[in-house]
Amino acid sequence: MIAEGSIARKRILLVANPTAGRGRGAGLKPIVDRLEGHGCSVTVYQTKAAGDAERFVREAGGAGFDAIAAAGGDGTINEVLNGLSAGGPPLAIIPLGTVNVLAKEIGLPQSIDRIAETVAFGPSRPISVGDANGRRFAVMASVGLDAEVVENVNLDLKRHVGKWAYLYETARQIAFSSPPPYRLRFDHEEQEAQGIIIANGRFYGGRYVAAPEANLENPSLEVCRLTRPGRWAAPGYLLSLCLGRLAERADVRIDRATGLEITGPAGAPLQADGDVLCRLPAIIKVLPAAVDLVFPIGSNGRAGS
Repeated sequence: MIAEGSIARKRILLVANPTAGRGRGAGLKPIVDRLEGHGCSVTVYQTKAAGDAERFVREAGGAGFDAIAAAGGDGTINEVLNGLSAGGPPLAIIPLGTVNVLAKEIGLPQSIDRIAETVAFGPSRPISVGDANGRRFAVMASVGLDAEVVENVNLDLKRHVGKWAYLYETARQIAFSSPPPYRLRFDHEEQEAQGIIIANGRFYGGRYVAAPEANLENPSLEVCRLTRPGRWAAPGYLLSLCLGRLAERADVRIDRATGLEITGPAGAPLQADGDVLCRLPAIIKVLPAAVDLVFPIGSNGRAGS
């Protein structure tokens, strides 16, 4: 299967969240063993608290490493992404979290052997990333119901039941909250929406497609507006998302933009890559070719490849 890199990356900095995916982060040894079997020298740093990964990567600066591998969930990947410096080594993904949307976006294989091959030998290419109030995100950001769910999900329940904790919190939010409208401005126009998804990649919350034309390598973002008001609009949107038909709805608008501004209730959460990234008001822009990402061997850059 190893076809693209005749020589493995020699030095790998592996930044790991040992609590990711209900403890799956503790099982790093098989990955490290396989990387060392490919001739890689692996330095492992295990995080202890939120913010550790970003701080450590920023301080390390990537000097002397051929790749920085983020081992954990989407939150860990986001922290590493925000710690990377311009011109540094490429980012590699070792998915250990609850969902791992970026891994799905690039079609990363699930087997330990293939993941290690990707980290060691996979081609790296520049991707665009989003920026919200100075904080980067890889795949998507949003305001509305899902951001409220991310902010209020019970973390103890998440550790025990994984993604089902989000479904429980979604039902609770629909039943007991009334989402306010948001306003967004781009291309000198102002629009209103009940929810907004800013997509840098196709996938949302797993393998659900929110913006079919989004691509990590495009120098733009897809702005998906959910326009139907009222709390009971949410179940319909969720069903359409699960069926892969969200973009077909008449009350969903998708536009392409390089930057936008979102306003709404001051301090309302904006979630990105599965964690609250900042609060409204928010200025969002695309950063073209900002990071080199390690893709699976044979990948053409599209999701699911």
